[in-house]
Amino acid sequence: MDEKELNLENPIFTVYIHVGGMSKQAGEETIRRFRDNYCTYTNATFFIIPVSGDSKMELLWKGSKYSNLLDDAEEMSYRKSLQQVHKRLNEILILISGGISDDELRQKIRSLQLNDILENEI
Repeated sequence: MDEKELNLENPIFTVYIHVGGMSKQAGEETIRRFRDNYCTYTNATFFIIPVSGDSKMELLWKGSKYSNLLDDAEEMSYRKSLQQVHKRLNEILILISGGISDDELRQKIRSLQLNDILENEI
């Protein structure tokens, strides 16, 4: 296994993916699909942990290059944006861990996006 250096300048996330009740192959496929679709960013680190509980994502480390650069108002805005990103990724994780087809997944993600648009217009 190749050793990689952990870049503490970037945010670090822990992603818990529900694989309980799945065969080993189905669990590995679920994790692979998540990794291929969402862990391609070079400015963030993801630790993926298979669990038999709720799928969720947690921010472990904000990243040193993002610390102390924002005033209070910007910090609150940043935190709100980050919470929205967490909420969206948690919703997507729940969909992915449900073992649905790619077409169903795309349809459900579109529905989530439409819900966000409608909520923001109200």
